Amino acid sequence: MRLVSVFLASIAVLAGGLVLAGPAQAACALSAVAPNSNNNGYGTRGQTCSGTVTFTVKVKKDRSFQIDPTVGYSTKTGFKNGTLWANGDCSGGSGSYYTEAITSTPNSVQSNRVGRC
Repeated sequence: MRLVSVFLASIAVLAGGLVLAGPAQAACALSAVAPNSNNNGYGTRGQTCSGTVTFTVKVKKDRSFQIDPTVGYSTKTGFKNGTLWANGDCSGGSGSYYTEAITSTPNSVQSNRVGRC
């Protein structure tokens, strides 16, 4: 096991990287929850996330083979962790809607699709 660790560290140094021993940093959880019956959705950035980002949450209508229109959004700069709501509307008519959470790092996640409006 030690030989494997030394070998991997040697490869990293040769590739111009630096290997530091220590505990692994926890992953930063990002989630999006499907719009509720009022077509409002929210995104969450987890407690393990470090630093601040611009956090955007959008409620969108799913359209096959077309750009999905945004029917509601909210953006906050300097966001560390917690929940951000986006108030959607029914301007897209009845159909399939979802929530998308996006950070400036850039990471993004989409909720499942739900029938609304």
